[in-house]
Amino acid sequence: MISPSGSPQPYNGGSPVVGPDAIFFNRFGAGRTTAIFRWVAPGPQEPWRVEPDPGTKAASSFATDGKDMVWLENGFGDASAPSDLSIPFTHRYLVTAKYGEKGAPVDPRQLTRDPGVYATDYAVYCGHAARLLEADKPDGTRYQALFLVRLTDGRNWTLESTGFEPPTQRWSWLGAVALTCDEIMVGVVGPTILPAPSASTIVRVRLDSLGPGRPAE
Repeated sequence: MISPSGSPQPYNGGSPVVGPDAIFFNRFGAGRTTAIFRWVAPGPQEPWRVEPDPGTKAASSFATDGKDMVWLENGFGDASAPSDLSIPFTHRYLVTAKYGEKGAPVDPRQLTRDPGVYATDYAVYCGHAARLLEADKPDGTRYQALFLVRLTDGRNWTLESTGFEPPTQRWSWLGAVALTCDEIMVGVVGPTILPAPSASTIVRVRLDSLGPGRPAE
């Protein structure tokens, strides 16, 4: 990473998220030890959301469109954290705030529970946030879905894919998510979408076609 003055700056892993006057990094350590760092010119990097014991709870999946910011707060609820860091967190909550000067969170608030088993990157734009995730049904069946949240009230939508396993082998979400004020766009792969089973394309889904959704949990 190069600063505006041209001097190299240390970059220690994680996906960069560029805000109006700061750059954020979703940094990943061993297992579930995640943290969010921030860089403001002329630097250096500094902790933005770093827990003292990241194996017990941690922040991840930061995203911003320069107006709103979102991130995940991950933990184990009232249960004790297992010593094995490969065991994922059991509780994830999406938090939002307005983007303040140099990326300071203004009026942060918890929106809703995130059903994902693992933390992946969110996209945020025009009052909505979305990500691809894997989640578990009550019977233990794991599924892949597109998860969309409205930032005003936490109302959310889960668009489940059919996956690749017989007998429902039809299509699956693939790749990054993008948002406009009217649509959500995401990659998709599968034999019912294109002639070749491994072929992929991008689909567009109108937000006003998704129905009422579910209230915040």
